[in-house]
Amino acid sequence: MRHFELQFSNDVSGTIPTSLGMAWTKLTALLVKDNKLHGAFPFSNNTLLGTIFISGNRIEDDIEKLKSLESLSWLEAEGNNLTGTMDAFAELPHLSKVKLTNNTILGTIPDIWTNSSLLESFYVAGNQLHGRLPPSLANIPTLRKLDLGRNLLTGSIPSSFYQMESLQVLHIESNSIGGSLSQAEEPLYYGIQEFAINNNVFEGRFPVDQFEKTDILSKLPSLPVSRHI
Repeated sequence: MRHFELQFSNDVSGTIPTSLGMAWTKLTALLVKDNKLHGAFPFSNNTLLGTIFISGNRIEDDIEKLKSLESLSWLEAEGNNLTGTMDAFAELPHLSKVKLTNNTILGTIPDIWTNSSLLESFYVAGNQLHGRLPPSLANIPTLRKLDLGRNLLTGSIPSSFYQMESLQVLHIESNSIGGSLSQAEEPLYYGIQEFAINNNVFEGRFPVDQFEKTDILSKLPSLPVSRHI
């Protein structure tokens, strides 16, 4: 078995048999979104598995087990009961798309990202992540979408984030991030299309002048924008 798909509007329940994890050693894609599967994820030793879609189930496991999936490039596991920390993810060489929104992931976001990373989108909103925004995320040249909202993050926006020319989406709302926003003509402001920082503890002036030079405000005509946060 190389490709298994059973997703969207299905009513499949039960656990994924442990025996499949041992038998399907050549599996490259597992697509079982939006079912009623629960229990552990038995494919943590499959070195060929590159695509995993398990969102909308009730999978209960430690995401640390995924660190052995050296071919993993696309992971969608939103709305499960996954726990553990993010430490393993910065070490997966082919990882490009991650959706882990609405789980119970703990700890900090690792600060060991390099310019060799292929990460394009990183959605981990609605977990229990704490600590500061890791400055090394700005080292990733391909990163376009970053959603860290609804966690327990603190500190301020790292200065390196303002140099991210490829970033189009930044969601850090509903944390405890503060400080002031840069008023300079930053590369970040020219590429960003979604910028959500509400429900934090920012202070000072909002850089309206910089955003007015882009089309981000014109896309939100009904949004009242204050020049002070």
